[in-house]
Amino acid sequence: MLLFHQYLAAQTDGINRTMPTSENFVWAMSLENPTDEEVTEMVPLAENYFEVNYDSAFALGEHMMAIDVETTQLSETTVVRQLYMKALIFNKKQQNEQAKPLAENALERAEKLGDTRLIAETKSMLGRILADRQKIQVALQLFNEAADGFGMVKDSVNWVKNRIYAARVLGYIDSWEVALKIFEQLLPVAQRTQNTLLLSEVPYWMGVANGHFFLQYYNKIRNNDSEEERSHLDSIGLYYGRSSDYYEQSKSIAKKHNYRKFRAIALMEQIDNIIYYDNAIKGNTKNAVQLASYSNFLKELQPIVDGLNADEFKLLYFFSAGKVAVEQSDYATSIDYGEKMV
Repeated sequence: MLLFHQYLAAQTDGINRTMPTSENFVWAMSLENPTDEEVTEMVPLAENYFEVNYDSAFALGEHMMAIDVETTQLSETTVVRQLYMKALIFNKKQQNEQAKPLAENALERAEKLGDTRLIAETKSMLGRILADRQKIQVALQLFNEAADGFGMVKDSVNWVKNRIYAARVLGYIDSWEVALKIFEQLLPVAQRTQNTLLLSEVPYWMGVANGHFFLQYYNKIRNNDSEEERSHLDSIGLYYGRSSDYYEQSKSIAKKHNYRKFRAIALMEQIDNIIYYDNAIKGNTKNAVQLASYSNFLKELQPIVDGLNADEFKLLYFFSAGKVAVEQSDYATSIDYGEKMV
């Protein structure tokens, strides 16, 4: 078995080891005494694997954290990246009370080293933790500083990622117009990087931003009628179409590369979109074909969520399935999904 691992590891020479592929997973898990440079690649590999399968991502993280820095005589940068990884794992488990001090420690150590890339990485991690805790302004500042740091070391991929994080935070405080402009500016940059994760992520968030405006107009017609309602229906159609197109772009790339997370969340957003759109256009007169289309989305979604193997996505699936059941007047099934979420 070891020889097989060594063979596969050799095949990855010269390729991007940070992308979530089976070959890179085997390469990383076969490293017993990695170098600092190899650890530098293991961290984003583990992080990117959360797009594919949570169990594999956690396995990579645990393997990297088990490295004995003293025995292997690795540098302080690896100590910082181990702290980063511990913070990441707690963050993904939604245990941000434990994640925050680890990220703060990692940032403090990175700043003492004066390593621009490492400082940017740890600021980004701390920003995500604080954003999850609704510390929006501090998180926004950290993401912008991280993006500046990645710009200094000419890392376009991570520069785009942190601009995405910043735009998402702006969306949280209802500045979706600004956020959408940022996503539109990021799309050509992401295309130039040819990073397939970014090529799936940026269109997804453009779909979310356009979906926000779609829902904004949908809510306006709920209690209005006549001329005003008809004018809003035009805007509903415009933003629904844009949002749907961007979700399809995201899903297409995610499906090709097995990025289950973006396929899953794009499908969930599409379920919401089509239900609201049909409600706006058809009201209570939806036909059997439309109702069946909701179930088709769920049939595509379920195996993807199962493959991710993450509780948070299972809960989101139950939530989407419950909505579909309500639209189909299957209230018993809706209640059943609601009980599964408890």
